[in-house]
Amino acid sequence: MARILVVEDESLVAVTLCDALQDHGHEVLHAVNGGAALAAMEKQVPDLIVTDYRMPRLNGAELVDAVRQDPRWRDVPVLMVSGYQDPQEGGSRRPGEAFLQKPFTHDSLLAAVNGLLGRPTVAA
Repeated sequence: MARILVVEDESLVAVTLCDALQDHGHEVLHAVNGGAALAAMEKQVPDLIVTDYRMPRLNGAELVDAVRQDPRWRDVPVLMVSGYQDPQEGGSRRPGEAFLQKPFTHDSLLAAVNGLLGRPTVAA
């Protein structure tokens, strides 16, 4: 399926995200913060980034900004997840970006992932 980079500093949430995506056939890479995500992307460019918003050492918004500024990664879609309100609510989200508020269901996660990857959502 797709190579997905999960950027999440809370281990339980990271395991949940990674397991859900792997269970649906995706290859999943994990980074604990935005800085680690950029280092991982130097080695392997993902098809999609799923990132938490609040993290130490480069938060989700800063990660998205860095990704959009690099021509190698500019077009990689990004799903921002957060327990907080959408940081762009009322603002404009760029194409290839989506927001999912925690807590979320596996179905809503997969629907958002499939939407960003341009694939139909198939019931599990």
